[in-house]
Amino acid sequence: MSIKWLIPLSFWLTGLLIAGSPGILFRKFVHERGEVEQKARTSRKKHLPSKLFFTIEKNAMDMVPWWLFTLICTILALILITFGFFSLGFLL
Repeated sequence: MSIKWLIPLSFWLTGLLIAGSPGILFRKFVHERGEVEQKARTSRKKHLPSKLFFTIEKNAMDMVPWWLFTLICTILALILITFGFFSLGFLL
């Protein structure tokens, strides 16, 4: 296999990684949001400013538009995979 095949393969692999990234990031985000919510509950009894901070952080995490992030990642992945096919067409 020649080195010229690495260009289309790199486009395809990058596109696939970007296409799969919203699912992975969303799972990590849900896990982190659960930890922040737990910290907000435990700090509710101890310290008012930390309760306020964790409550604001939890509300900010709820406002993230995941549908937009998923849409942008999907479009970018499709563009990269298309570039992979174009570069493959120039190789053949």
